[in-house]
Parts: sequence; structure tokens; C-alpha cells
Amino acid sequence: MAAAVRVFHVRRARWRRRVAIAAIAFAALVAVVGLVPWQCASRPGDSASLNPEIEAAAVDPADLDRGRSDFYGEDFGNDVFFTDVMGVLRGPMRTWPVAQALIGLHGAGTTNLAIELSEDVTIGGQTYARGTTVDTGLDVAAGSILPLGVVVHMDRYQLRVGITCALCHSTVDPETRQVIHGAANSDLQIGLLLALAPNSAAYRGHTDIGPDPDEAALEEAVDRTLAAWPPGSFDATLDGAANPTRIPDVFVHEEAPYGWTGSSRAGPLGGLALYINGPTSLHAVSAPYVPPPEWERIVAMAAWQDALRPPEVVVDAAAAARGRQVFVRAGCERCHAGPAYTTQSVLPHARVGTDPARANGQSGYKIPGLVGLWWSAPYLHDGGVAVAPAESVVGVGNIRARGLPIDPRASLRALVDRELRARVIAANHADATRWALHVRGVGHEFWVDPGAGFTPAEQSALVEHLLSVRLPGR
Repeated sequence: MAAAVRVFHVRRARWRRRVAIAAIAFAALVAVVGLVPWQCASRPGDSASLNPEIEAAAVDPADLDRGRSDFYGEDFGNDVFFTDVMGVLRGPMRTWPVAQALIGLHGAGTTNLAIELSEDVTIGGQTYARGTTVDTGLDVAAGSILPLGVVVHMDRYQLRVGITCALCHSTVDPETRQVIHGAANSDLQIGLLLALAPNSAAYRGHTDIGPDPDEAALEEAVDRTLAAWPPGSFDATLDGAANPTRIPDVFVHEEAPYGWTGSSRAGPLGGLALYINGPTSLHAVSAPYVPPPEWERIVAMAAWQDALRPPEVVVDAAAAARGRQVFVRAGCERCHAGPAYTTQSVLPHARVGTDPARANGQSGYKIPGLVGLWWSAPYLHDGGVAVAPAESVVGVGNIRARGLPIDPRASLRALVDRELRARVIAANHADATRWALHVRGVGHEFWVDPGAGFTPAEQSALVEHLLSVRLPGR
């Protein structure tokens, strides 16, 4: 009997020892995770990318590496604004449901991270019940643990989330789940994500709300405006106007000067470094103004963006060759000439006919380049020229409400065909909420259609040419 008792006693001690060791290990892990500052970001490598940067003889490869790293991983301190001020993790979109959504991908990646809400909320007159799954448009690359452009910080048990350039200016290819550096995330629901934050009123400067309402009315009014932003749009200027702009790509080589109005002309890389550097860019989430040596990081990031080229798309090569002739005959080269298909000039509003709401008080818009058009639909500054596949649905609101993709070919045809454009504008006009945000699809009335003496076949050939445009030597 005594021997049996001794054996039982020994086993019990070993069991307690294992529990004690596990408890100590767990406590150490919690202390390390919670007390030691760290951050995590999604930084895809070449194997996860469809378009790695080109080699530039004048740029140190180490600078390109640093530029890419900061493009994906540096939020320049905006985690304080988005987390502490706006409270993006304190509203109906909480940390654990976001983590569950990411875990549920099982490493497969997605172009639209769907997240379950943790509480009831009414945004812009629409009520979302607790447990509702919301489409965010956040892109997650295959094998990644975070969405592109999202940085997570831990500091003394406080979790913060910041955003980087990649949130808006990189995307995941829906077929391969690979990352396309520099392509616009055209279905990002950033307006809705901001509206879900409990202090979205901090974004009031991006709205046109009048004299001060009371606190509750202000929050509701800001929410209504933010939630109405079309997917793939963002209001980057603090001008007290509600005019979200289509998120542009950053295939910017040979496109200086930079900015919608060509306002950035001085400094390294044709003004690109100055444009992405803080107050000079009028961009709400740009890098803060930094002196040397941090300025070198901004230049490196600009150099990396300048090295990006869009992936090529499959086009009808014979039709594209004929389309080049149509392009010349239609006089498109008067504005779209040079390596990037832009004369780099600024056109007055009256001449181009587009809505001046996004010119920030300037006289006109810089002529955009035409490289990578497949990756930048919908078109015009407001993203108002939007058509679904087979031209079955037109207009931004109609397409988004039905969850349809925007077809670059059909949308480019609407850009040059007056009858199809009239349908698009009529559909946008019927969407009173977005029309009030200046999402209209009006302007650039340079037609290549039967009314201008071109056949439907020539028009289609022109579209193929536009989709085939790439920089010389690439």
C-alpha cells in the first residue's frame, strides 16, 4: 500500500510541474506580445507579384528594396489617427472578427475580405444588424496574414492599426491571387470602413457639411457622406468639399508633373518625391514632411514607384495595330503623346469639360498617361465612366449595388462613344446621392464613334490599342 501511495504521489507532482511550466511559458508569451513593441505588415515578395519592379541603372537596388518595404509597411504614424482618434477597432468592426475572417481564408487570399459586425449600427440611413457580413474590398494576397496596406502595432497591450500606400495603390489579381504593385484597388470600400468608426466625424474636412450641427447629427452626416463614396474612391483633400476621387494607379514613369492638376513639378524624380511628401501633396494619408536623413526614405519610395510597370494584358494584336491608326486619325495624339501617352500639359476645365470639383481651385487637370488602363477602370477623375461586362448595366451605383465587376473594355468604349456615355451619365444622374458627390462621368467629349465618322469595328480596334499601351522597351 505504501509503495502505491508513493507512485501516485510522484505522478501527481509531474503533472503539476507540467502545468506550472506551461503557465510560465504562457505568461512569458503574453508579456512578450503585449509589452514588447512590435509591428506587422504585409510585404509580398517577387514570387507573390505579377509585376516586379524593373532594374534601373541610376537607382541603387538597396533603395528600391527600401522603397518597396516602406510602400507596404510604413504608415508614418497614422495609426494614432485611425486607431486612437477615429477608433476603427472600437466600433462594430472589432479585432477578433477581423482575425476570424483572415484565418478563414486558410492562406488562399481574396480580393474582398468579408468581416462580420460585432454590434448593430446604422450608417447613412442603412441599418446593419450584428452578425451581418460586410464586404470591405480589402485585398489579401495568397499566403499573407494581413490585408495589403494594413500595419498592426502592439504597444503595452494596446493594438493599433495604420494604413500604407499599398492599401489603395496595390491590388490582388482575382485569378492568380498575386499582387499587382501600383494598381488601384478599385473595389476598396474605404468610405464605409471609415464610416463604421465611432468617431468618423474626425473626417469632417472631407465633407461639405455646413454650420455646426450637434454632435450626434454631425456624426450621422459624416457617416452618410463617407458611406456614399463609391468603392475604389477616396477623398484625399481637406478642402471642405464632398468630392471623392477615383483611386489612381501609380504607374507613374514619364508622367511628371504629378497630381491631378500637375501641381508637383520640382525635386527628385520629376517632383514625385515632393508629391508624396506630406503637406505638399494635400493627401490625408501621405508621409509627413520629413527632413534628411528621413527624406532619403521618401526618395527611395518614389524611386520604387517610378520603377513599376503594369502587367501586360491579353489583347487582339491585329486589332490593336489597326487601333493605333485610329488613335492617330482621331487626333488623340494632340494630348496623349510621348512615352507615357501624355503631353504632360494642364488642360483648362472648359476645354476638357470634366467636373472642376477636384481641381482644388486650380485652372485645369493634367492630361493623364494611358499606360495600364486595364488596371485603372472606371475612368475620368470621378470614376464615373463605369460599364459592366456585355454593357448589361451602366452607371457606378447600379453596378456596385448588384455586385458586378467593371469591364475595362466596355468602360473605355463609353469613354469614346457618345450614345453609350449618355446612358452612363443618365444612370449616374438617377443616383442622386453619388451625383451630389460629383460622381457623374461627364466630360472628355472627344468621340470616336459613328457620329465622328468611325465604324464600330474601328472603335473596337481603338479600345484594343488603348489596352495594349505600354512604355517603350517593355
